[in-house]
Amino acid sequence: MVERLKRVTPLLEVRPEVMKQAEPINPVSPADAAVGEAAASARDWLFSDVLPLWATAGYDAAHGGFFEQIELESGAPIALPKRCRVQARQIYAFSEAGRLGWRGPWRERAQSGFAFTSAYYLRPDGLMRFKTHLDGTPFDDRVDNYDQAFTIFALAHAHSIGAGARCSDIAHALLEALRRDRAHPLGGFEEKLAGRAPMLSNPHMHFFEAALAWLDVAPQPRWRELADEMARLCLRYFIDPTSCTLREYFESDWTPRSGDDGRIVEPGHQFEWAWLLARWRAHGGDVDLSVIRRLYDNADRRGVDNMQRIALAEIWIDGKVKDASSRLWPQTERMKAALMLARLFPKERARFEQAAIDAWRGMQHFIYPENRGLFRDKRKTDGSFIPEGALASSLYHIVAAVSELTRYAQGDRRL
Repeated sequence: MVERLKRVTPLLEVRPEVMKQAEPINPVSPADAAVGEAAASARDWLFSDVLPLWATAGYDAAHGGFFEQIELESGAPIALPKRCRVQARQIYAFSEAGRLGWRGPWRERAQSGFAFTSAYYLRPDGLMRFKTHLDGTPFDDRVDNYDQAFTIFALAHAHSIGAGARCSDIAHALLEALRRDRAHPLGGFEEKLAGRAPMLSNPHMHFFEAALAWLDVAPQPRWRELADEMARLCLRYFIDPTSCTLREYFESDWTPRSGDDGRIVEPGHQFEWAWLLARWRAHGGDVDLSVIRRLYDNADRRGVDNMQRIALAEIWIDGKVKDASSRLWPQTERMKAALMLARLFPKERARFEQAAIDAWRGMQHFIYPENRGLFRDKRKTDGSFIPEGALASSLYHIVAAVSELTRYAQGDRRL
């Protein structure tokens, strides 16, 4: 049984001054009224319940950085080794919270995350280690592409809030180390040891996201090249040309993984890739709108439960359901993608807006009712949940979705 920290943080009593603090959401037209209501509800939940709790109980005041989980019943942090990716995701979450208008200690939390990550995860070879103990001493020195991608992503957001030139220096050095040690001859980066299968599309999705984040804040040719490389991988290898569905697992030459692994599709990732490809297109990337549309439509048609309107965990490449359970994060990615499609296809705006509203309703299934600042992650087909603590890693998805919904409801139609 995991050890709980002896310092138990009580359930947070939200102060009135943090509850209604950003500009009100005024729908730009009557047709947007339902979206505006959803956005106001989602942002109020984020500002009033989620961020205050994760900025206190989720923050390690003794050592810096962030805890991995919070226990649902007590609201106490759970003493687990700290993954690099969680620190990186929380840097983003609190940076974006500040941009959304939350008046809590977003800058202090983001800067603490940056300080902890830069102090304790960087290995002598320039890559990021997997985990540390609570105090930052190394726990697991392995290198995982996922952590490298999220560190680059987080550094872009730390840079955007004024964390200094060191952010770009670390990001540049990390990309150079990846190119030096893990570059794949066909594009992308090797997993684990060079030449070993399976290769994974998911970390490359986050390298894509990281490159686009840097293009937003400090565009340089290296980030344009990385974004273009990840998009080419997706369009050339990841997307099945017949079904326009996106595979997860590959052999070392980027051909589909043999056996069942090569047939697995995650609807949440398909929504996420559609959103990212649309953002890349806005940066001048060469992708036909039909590809983005088909990725979204296939995920929405085959990967969403028609009765409950909840995105499913996994399907097969032929569209049959592999795993009818659900997780929190695919609901957030469905929301982001639906709002992006509403911008790209304004004649069908009502359909995509309704999908975004459905996604918000789906997210609400995962909120822990006894403490609304916490959330469950894995929902079984009978509606019950896998027992575990609230995952810090989910905050990244929640903040990104609420941010996208807020921008849209306020009339921001930029991609």
